[in-house]
Amino acid sequence: MKLSKFEYNIYNFIRENKLLENTKHIVVGVSGGADSICLISVLKRISEYVSSKSVDDSSFDLMAVHINHNIRGKEAKRDETFVVDFCEKNGIPLIVESLDVVGYSNKNNLSLEEAGRVLRYEAFARAASKWEDRQFVKIAVAHNENDNVETVIFNIIRGSGLKGVSGIPVKRDDIIRPLLSTTRESIEDYLKSRGIDYVVDSTNLQEDYSRNKIRLMVLPYLQNNFNQNVFNAISNLAEIATEANEFIENQVDKAYKKYVSEYEISSQILDEDECVISGVIRKCFEDKSGKLKDITKTHVNNIMNLFGSIVSSSIELPYGIIAKRTYNGVEFAIKSENQQINVHKEYPSYQIKKSEEKQVIEGAGFRITVEVKPADVIDEKIIKNKENQYTKYIDYDKIDSDLYVRSRQKGDYIVVNSEGGHKKIKDYFSDMKIPREERDDILLLSSDDKILWVIGYRIGEDIKVTSDTNKILKISYEADKE
Repeated sequence: MKLSKFEYNIYNFIRENKLLENTKHIVVGVSGGADSICLISVLKRISEYVSSKSVDDSSFDLMAVHINHNIRGKEAKRDETFVVDFCEKNGIPLIVESLDVVGYSNKNNLSLEEAGRVLRYEAFARAASKWEDRQFVKIAVAHNENDNVETVIFNIIRGSGLKGVSGIPVKRDDIIRPLLSTTRESIEDYLKSRGIDYVVDSTNLQEDYSRNKIRLMVLPYLQNNFNQNVFNAISNLAEIATEANEFIENQVDKAYKKYVSEYEISSQILDEDECVISGVIRKCFEDKSGKLKDITKTHVNNIMNLFGSIVSSSIELPYGIIAKRTYNGVEFAIKSENQQINVHKEYPSYQIKKSEEKQVIEGAGFRITVEVKPADVIDEKIIKNKENQYTKYIDYDKIDSDLYVRSRQKGDYIVVNSEGGHKKIKDYFSDMKIPREERDDILLLSSDDKILWVIGYRIGEDIKVTSDTNKILKISYEADKE
């Protein structure tokens, strides 16, 4: 047995993309249109070819699945009858399912197109489960190169990112698309050459739908006025975008495992590249909501801004999801009834340069004065006075770098005894019974994630003035008078 050039090209595409590795059975979605009739016809020929030749590939058997969406009335019934007759003539097992797409659409607030897609793939999965060795089953659908180009244009118009520009994937889990590099024109030519009939869905010829407008109006215009090879150009773009997107998604998956726990993204992710952070945010949202369709770049940017906000700040997102600032990062949760959403605030940090002997920091509602002095000019009784919580004395030589006045961050700690034992700031606040809603308003004097002074409270044990101190950093806090 010999495959035609058209069939062999598809066979090569299948092998290059390893679409049928570890495959014994294929469920094929068959609507009766040119694409699906071509797909099942070619797969049948390839199955016969590998069975008759000494090739590395194993043979497989086919099962067709036809879905009557009960939307197009007599035309839908015509399609069903055609597919039943086709499969009988060609000895292909067939499952026909009649589904209430309109009812499902209304119940789940989905478009008819989206509802039909969901129900179709559920039906394909049910058919695949009829084999006991389910792990060796693939589901083949008949998207072609034209579909891919139309999808890329549609996604660009909608404002899609890199993933949308990648178009339709060749394979995803157990779903494969053997015709994705084959044009619609060559499919119809193949069917004509072999005398194979198919049906035409009249809705594909109407200009009422966005995708049809791209197919019937936009692409012909681009071909005639800009580039005769526009399909190749856009297909190449999709291929390049796919390679770039796969690399980024690999990085996102690694970061997701490292920084995400129970829908909470750790603030430590801020060390990663922005595109990785964005990807993790989108993935976490999708895992929580089950959808990603309506999440925009604006949503992602707003979520990024939450990392710099006070704890318990929240923003509302599509599908009843909220993103909430936690002590450790940002958490995705389902919004409960009557839940109040806090408008988040930005808290800047203020630098204190170690090299300067006197500085005055003017902050939002406060003033901090910093002075470096020799240890012997300050009375020891003043230094040890615990009553004054807003002026503190620190051993200057125990400071390694510039200091910052800021609000708390994940990982902050303070040394609490002379042995170097430390306590997390969140635990210190809890021990001091400071109300949660007030904790982000308390200023901290920090050196990286080590806290030297919880302003208004204690200083770290390790930076206290001792008899061996040579230079002292005197730091005073004063709130602005109302």
